[in-house]
Amino acid sequence: MDGQQPARTGERLTAGQVAERFGVTVRTLHHYDDVGLLRPSERSAGGYRLYTEEDLLRLRHVVVYRRLGLPLERIEELLAAEEPGAVLAHLRRQRESVLSRLAGLPATSAEAMDAAEAARRQIHDRFYDLSPESHRALGDMYVADPRSTRTYEDLAPGLAQYVRDAIQANADRAGD
Repeated sequence: MDGQQPARTGERLTAGQVAERFGVTVRTLHHYDDVGLLRPSERSAGGYRLYTEEDLLRLRHVVVYRRLGLPLERIEELLAAEEPGAVLAHLRRQRESVLSRLAGLPATSAEAMDAAEAARRQIHDRFYDLSPESHRALGDMYVADPRSTRTYEDLAPGLAQYVRDAIQANADRAGD
């Protein structure tokens, strides 16, 4: 999600640093603490919240689930059901939620284009400048390169073409 770099091992981040990395507000982090969804593992000598690498992993899941539209109560239930391989289980649930939200919608739908734009913004914010036109070329690679195609097709048959088409529609919408 927005610039979510992990903390270095042993690093402790303040609420302000975490908020900036995850594109949330400090007030949101305080609310998550107040309701018990995300309690920082440590406090500074001055009483400030300090977040560990493990806290950031939990926050990543919270942020993804919120962006998928899940209410905080449901997120708490999902995160409370920790089991071995919990991270993989979370990723699978998140993927299923995204796929089910897009199921049956054409690649030119607002929802599909919004998902393509969110993916473009994530790459742009975290890795390198990515214009809608450059994203269009990247989308073409998803169907032209067998390795890229396989990555999407392993998730759902026809997904590579669908993602490519949604990226194209989003680039058209952006005027590129």
